[in-house]
Amino acid sequence: MVRKMIAAVIVTMVAISFAYADEFRAIIIEVDGDKLTYQKNKNGKKDGDAVTINVAKDAIIAHPRVNRAALKIEAGDRIKGGLKHEMFDVCAEDFVIALITTDVGGNATQILVIGEVKKPGL
Repeated sequence: MVRKMIAAVIVTMVAISFAYADEFRAIIIEVDGDKLTYQKNKNGKKDGDAVTINVAKDAIIAHPRVNRAALKIEAGDRIKGGLKHEMFDVCAEDFVIALITTDVGGNATQILVIGEVKKPGL
């Protein structure tokens, strides 16, 4: 009886932890050390306010790759230098669009850079 209760508690905790982890598309506004400021983007429109989060030390910074067999997007080629790459320096002039995955604590664990887009009028 006690074993069943403990197993049920563990299964519930695991299910809840998956519910709080998130994956979303966003425009990266600023990178400052290990902090990332982004604006969620849904159907080409802003979704909510800009948010600043920490990036995990072992976070994956890469370009996306489509796994056709599993029908999912995975990390492809790593970006050399990670968040220190020059593409993140030009966030003020350009848009850097990415697929961001966060953990239960709200730290970014994976950033898949979809592309850079010039802002209109520049």
